[in-house]
Amino acid sequence: FISDEPVQIDKNLTITAKQNSHIRNKYDFEVPMDSVFYSASMLIEFPGGNIYYSSDVGSSEDFYLFKNENFDLAILETTHVSPGELSEFLQRNLLTKIILTHIDDNALGSLEKWHKSLPAESAERVSIAEDGSSFYI
Repeated sequence: FISDEPVQIDKNLTITAKQNSHIRNKYDFEVPMDSVFYSASMLIEFPGGNIYYSSDVGSSEDFYLFKNENFDLAILETTHVSPGELSEFLQRNLLTKIILTHIDDNALGSLEKWHKSLPAESAERVSIAEDGSSFYI
């Protein structure tokens, strides 16, 4: 993938990747200079809908790389974001269903507490993924 260039997989599937802030400091690591070493969020588009997959993110700002999109489903990594930042995403994306992934073991309890504190209509839109979880899309 080339960042920010849509790739047509077939007539019914397009994927656009955008580099996010998770690994912007690759030169701080000892890796071969020709390696592709970055994290990309993806917009997956198909007839009748789309999915936003955040991938590993550096901050909640990465949730907004696709600024003018309304998502049908957002799969969000939670390691580097707070429950308050997740609430903001919920408020800004009122129609979106959200699956939270990549949950730090130490943060699971506070994430579950946050989820239980949401109004019912918001809580219904959010699922917390755990190892072995499966979801029908």
